[in-house]
Amino acid sequence: MKKIIALLLIGVMVLAVSACSAQNGASSDSKAKSGDKIKIGYVNPTTGSLAGNGEGCEWVVKQITDYVKDHPITVDGKEKEIEVIVYDSESDQNRCSEMAQKLCEEDEIDLMVAIQTPNTVIPVAQVAERYGVPCIATQSPVDPLAHSLDQFNWTYDFFYALDEVYESQRALWTAAGYAPNSGAKVGLLFANDSDGTAWHELFTRRLAEDGYTVVDPGQYPSGTTDFTNVADTFKKEKIDVIAGTNIPPDFKNSYSAIISAGVEVGAVTMG
Repeated sequence: MKKIIALLLIGVMVLAVSACSAQNGASSDSKAKSGDKIKIGYVNPTTGSLAGNGEGCEWVVKQITDYVKDHPITVDGKEKEIEVIVYDSESDQNRCSEMAQKLCEEDEIDLMVAIQTPNTVIPVAQVAERYGVPCIATQSPVDPLAHSLDQFNWTYDFFYALDEVYESQRALWTAAGYAPNSGAKVGLLFANDSDGTAWHELFTRRLAEDGYTVVDPGQYPSGTTDFTNVADTFKKEKIDVIAGTNIPPDFKNSYSAIISAGVEVGAVTMG
């Protein structure tokens, strides 16, 4: 899956680099500066709670640079070198903003990459919008990113919408014997960050529309280690399905607590 996403990112980035390089200087709104070298800024969660998500960064960068070596990008008949500048976001929203600003102000990049969950994509995209730098975003559902600003002029997100996620998970529940209007109880597991909130709002609405019984212990603070309340609620309500989205440490801690409490379910679908 990581390689598929990485290949898509390569394709979109190369096309975007070609386009923004060819058009650079055409709009006074854009502050990107392209000289002999096209600079791509890449804010990646190399360390921190999302480090597992960011493991593909080095591979992606290599694919980009290798591709451009074999397929040179030319503008007005002149070949352009490619430089990918990677900064570690440390999986922290504030550092995402700081590194994105550094890329725009000090490195004077031509293209920004924002990747790995809305929590780290949104702050990077917002900085890119402020500086008028084209931004390619991925691995962030469209919904929370679209709602984070009134208007996007420079950011292009290629990933799924949450309605599509819900429908794919509903198909899995149905295959497991928990079809709509079956009376099945779905326990929700969402953090109270921008990602979890967007999922929570859509899932609670769609579940009710499809006749499921929603068991909602409430959104938890990301980074929580004690999920006793969640586990107790799921056990008391005798849920059939667990649905949610979590960063890896949160899922590990929550699922361990749920299993330890003796909760038995027929399906677990986590985004």
